[in-house]
Amino acid sequence: MYIPHKYTQAQTMAHLYVLNDAREPVPESDLMTWALWFEDDDRRRVALDELPQGGCVSTIFLGVGHSLGGPPRLFESMVFDPMGKVLDQYRATTWAEAEALHGRMVEKHRRLL
Repeated sequence: MYIPHKYTQAQTMAHLYVLNDAREPVPESDLMTWALWFEDDDRRRVALDELPQGGCVSTIFLGVGHSLGGPPRLFESMVFDPMGKVLDQYRATTWAEAEALHGRMVEKHRRLL
């Protein structure tokens, strides 16, 4: 993993997360533990729905805290057209928020595509 010189490995690791059994994000400071946990797509996938016109809505746990202030955005929902082009993207903080966001995106894009 490339780490820019202005960041230490400890600072970078502070932004890594895994999900506990209750699907709650918990920080993971060990890179190898995080990487092994992260390999399992099934435990990271919140939802995947095919759209009637082609394409899909995919919502996953990112495992890396993205935030410009406030709580980390650890989940991402993306909408892809039939050719794989990204049409829409949003991030969420919790599994429940990600599920709700996914449902709204499916409904919105069923009407648009």
